Amino acid sequence: MAQPYTSTLGRAAYIAYGKTTGGFTHDGRTMPDWDELGDTIQAAWGSAGRAALAAAALTPATPAVLPSLGDVVLVTADPEFNNGAKIAPAIVTSGWPGTTSINVRVLLNSDHPPEWRTSLAYTDDLDTVETAERPYRWTWPTPATP
Repeated sequence: MAQPYTSTLGRAAYIAYGKTTGGFTHDGRTMPDWDELGDTIQAAWGSAGRAALAAAALTPATPAVLPSLGDVVLVTADPEFNNGAKIAPAIVTSGWPGTTSINVRVLLNSDHPPEWRTSLAYTDDLDTVETAERPYRWTWPTPATP
């Protein structure tokens, strides 16, 4: 039997395939229900789901403007050390030309010592980043509206 995580990904991939094809297999037959597929085919769909998820995670977002030394960016922060806020500003201390990877000094809203973070990658939205990856992502601040 497939692991629950794999099974969930496999089922999601299978359902998406069915919605795209109108519920038919590649050769025009009606798709069976998920529970009728058997362990081997469910495991194959699970592998497909995991591969798609991995490919999506490896596809980096690209900002319109690359960061430079001294730019202010946003990173996630531990609210306990940031006056309750989940996001904090950070100053770019170094970067790699032509990439979105940067090192920063995080400016927390407390007397907690500033944090160093290295090799952060860009994301369009810090709220959608997996929790385990949050310390390693940055985004541009949203411009204030008058």
